[in-house]
Amino acid sequence: MKRITVTVAIFIVAVAAGHFLATRQKAQNAQTAVQADDSAREAIFARFVSKAETAGPLRVIVGLDTGFAPVGTLSRDEASKQRNRIKTAQKNFLSRYFAQRGSDDSILFETIPFVVITADAELLRRMIDDGQVKTIEEDVADSPDLAESTQVVNAPAAWSSGYTGANWAVAIIDSGVMKTHSFLTGKVVSEACYSQTVSGTATTVCPGGVSQSTDVGSGVNCDPAVAGCPHGTHVAGIVAGNGATSSGVAKGANIIAIQVFSRFDNATSCGTGNPVPCVLSYVSDQVRGLERVLALSSTMNIASVNMSLGSGQNMGYCDATQAARKAAIDNLRSVNIATIIASGNNGYTNAISAPACISTAFSVGSTGDGSSGATTDVVVSSSNSASFLDFLAPGRWINSSVAAVGSTTTFENYSGTSMATPHVAGAWAVLKQRKPNASVAQIANALRSTGLGVTDARNGIVKPRINVANAVTRLGQAGTFFDNDGDARSDLSVRRPSDNIWYLLQSTAGFTGITWGVVGDRMAPADYDGDGRTDVAVFRPSTGQWFVVNSSNLTFTTYSWGQDGDLPVPTDRDNDGR
Repeated sequence: MKRITVTVAIFIVAVAAGHFLATRQKAQNAQTAVQADDSAREAIFARFVSKAETAGPLRVIVGLDTGFAPVGTLSRDEASKQRNRIKTAQKNFLSRYFAQRGSDDSILFETIPFVVITADAELLRRMIDDGQVKTIEEDVADSPDLAESTQVVNAPAAWSSGYTGANWAVAIIDSGVMKTHSFLTGKVVSEACYSQTVSGTATTVCPGGVSQSTDVGSGVNCDPAVAGCPHGTHVAGIVAGNGATSSGVAKGANIIAIQVFSRFDNATSCGTGNPVPCVLSYVSDQVRGLERVLALSSTMNIASVNMSLGSGQNMGYCDATQAARKAAIDNLRSVNIATIIASGNNGYTNAISAPACISTAFSVGSTGDGSSGATTDVVVSSSNSASFLDFLAPGRWINSSVAAVGSTTTFENYSGTSMATPHVAGAWAVLKQRKPNASVAQIANALRSTGLGVTDARNGIVKPRINVANAVTRLGQAGTFFDNDGDARSDLSVRRPSDNIWYLLQSTAGFTGITWGVVGDRMAPADYDGDGRTDVAVFRPSTGQWFVVNSSNLTFTTYSWGQDGDLPVPTDRDNDGR
């Protein structure tokens, strides 16, 4: 047997090794998409100008055109250069519009090209024709989307197999976590707080009255007497609580507690009929929380992010209108961290709230768990539903830990998609323990394909109610064959021997073609780099060489292994996902 030798070289279109085929239709589609984006941008600006003329200055999140790419797709040097471009673009933007009067309340994000400002109608009009301003959205304040359930999702069977989410963490972006609660003792391994004081509207709840902190103690719950403040502790218990008689879905997992709510003391903000004071969460603080998770990902094993909050009515994906959160979520997904978000509790049957409507996040609706009169596996009437909803999980009358004044042992029953979402976030940690190198798409497919199909009687839509143990079993089996675009679905692909062109019809990424190999080579497609995508590869018997095109980063790798007459047998023999 020959010793392995490996060489790697970056290749681009038209090198001798291979070239990609482009189609005229793609170019036409791209042009149409640009025109549609321009029209949508103008309509959004017009709406905000009108609102500012009527209601006064608005807090807005401005997206800058810097050629952004998710950090996980970049080399270290490329990521550093991108961050410098972002800082320069933010500085230049503020110089253009605030050189004379300044902007004391601006927020500059670190890893995505966005800036938060307060803008009046005149300033908004000036930005309309600014080619460096790519998107704009209002920095609205979202509300929280308010022992038996672990049995329903079959978590105990996964625990019996040794999978509890151990050595993995779930980030809870919420109203803080009472880390001294008996159900959560020793669970919180990192904390942060992002909370704003907006004159006449909101007050920060971060310790010491600051607007941001990553100190120990910064992620604790806000005042339990304020409506919404016990919420994050309840969510954390569903994810990773560990008790003598009941536990959360990932009872062996840790918690990253990130507090992103601010206090509001007026009925207009809290909503008619709701308690006052209350807590609500600005979009900009949520983005800062997501950026904190990204910063921690280089030193911690983070499986997922739980966001049991939201607002609005979205009948389709909302990537264009939620650009800042979309960019932050894409950054996390590029480093293999999933963001799980509540679909909302408005009872919509054709829409879900934001940010659950972001295409690269995972939305969760609510079902009954059989307790307190709730029928098992029936969609709750208040749960938002739509054709693009991802998962269902128990969310009605879920018993979990809550923050309470003078008590560390209080449990209460809460209902809502807020309670369904942490079941999925916790399941993600359990599955990451089972297969640490599994991609976001692979875990999503395992949960989707093994869940119990539940029909929503209101609209006839069938969605999977997750089954953790079944997903653990599925994830341990062989991965999806010939999945070139990493969407956990097999793609149609052929190699034409006469010209050595591979024709790939990918489930998500569409058609592409690549010339790869020579006459006499044997096909050997497999996932060689563990990114969840099948790589185009051939084995050359005459030389004992393997030639691989890595789907994720378009690198060309050559392996010397074997000799003339051998047959290629690519398999994952050490269960490392490659």
